[in-house]
Amino acid sequence: RLRPAGAVPGAGSVTYHDSCFLGRHNGIYDAPRRIAKAIPGLRPSEMKLCKERGFCCGAGGGRMWMEEEGERISHARTDQFLQTPGDTLAVSCPFCLQMFEESIDARGVQESKQAKDLLEVLDEHTEASGTPPADEEDAPTP
Repeated sequence: RLRPAGAVPGAGSVTYHDSCFLGRHNGIYDAPRRIAKAIPGLRPSEMKLCKERGFCCGAGGGRMWMEEEGERISHARTDQFLQTPGDTLAVSCPFCLQMFEESIDARGVQESKQAKDLLEVLDEHTEASGTPPADEEDAPTP
């Protein structure tokens, strides 16, 4: 079981990006936001284009491996994130994470803004409780 570790001073603000697969393809918009709202001290914020009106990170449809001409989609989406009070852009897709890490660096704001998987954010603010499952109890320690 996981439980909040308590309010973390200076936990900051997180803005959630709806990935194409989780959001538009599967209609899952609220569950990730409930996770963010459950973290004590963390202040969730939204981009103007979110949920059903969300905007791709730029990696969809195999574009991850293509060079874009003109402005990159991920840079445009990062600009939308930069208009929020969020200091962390939380994602639920490894492609989105990679695209936003590059875009945050390209915009030169990596000292004050970051992209993280929502589960990383959750892990930073929770502690495990109870006993581990039986298969983990017998696992050798490195």
